[in-house]
Amino acid sequence: MVTITVADKDYPLELLKAQSQKMASILGSEARGLSVMLSGSDPKFKFVKANFATDGIIDRENGVVRLEAIVRAMLGVPAPHTISAFLITLENEAPVEKQSLQTFSSDAVVLRAHASENPKGLEYRIVALTQDPEKVTIPGRFNEPERKVVKEASPHSSGPGWVPLALIVVAGASGGALVYFALSGRSSRGGNRPAQRT
Repeated sequence: MVTITVADKDYPLELLKAQSQKMASILGSEARGLSVMLSGSDPKFKFVKANFATDGIIDRENGVVRLEAIVRAMLGVPAPHTISAFLITLENEAPVEKQSLQTFSSDAVVLRAHASENPKGLEYRIVALTQDPEKVTIPGRFNEPERKVVKEASPHSSGPGWVPLALIVVAGASGGALVYFALSGRSSRGGNRPAQRT
């Protein structure tokens, strides 16, 4: 089950409907029971919501979460409805050591995960640095980084040797709406530490 909440009361309902269908299509599924509505009783705090069921977001057997499909489906909308900041929550899911993606950054997207115990869930905060869906690539799971061999500079080299640098990139979204996804799935093992996959 998927719930999308757009923090923009003027967000077009037909647009969110089309994005929901596109998301399911990218996943190789369909948006079953899709409903889109304006939600909230207070006029100052109204949101546009979509609810539907689809397949393929979580592949527990291979430890994959397809965040890329979610983000791609929401990009490319002209102002004033452009979306660049996402909050994706996987309800009742827990991170798996050496399997769940924790951080990721590229020229197109910046991502960070956070696990919570009460309520139990795995949360991803994502900022898109582009509105071109084709440029967004997010791995479905954690991959061990390749070890780079740094060669020592030749004594005859006129320039300085290469120095490995660790860079932390902090990106902020100047515009766009916050998007919230709630995915209900089977409960994983509890505990304070990430679950071990056997």
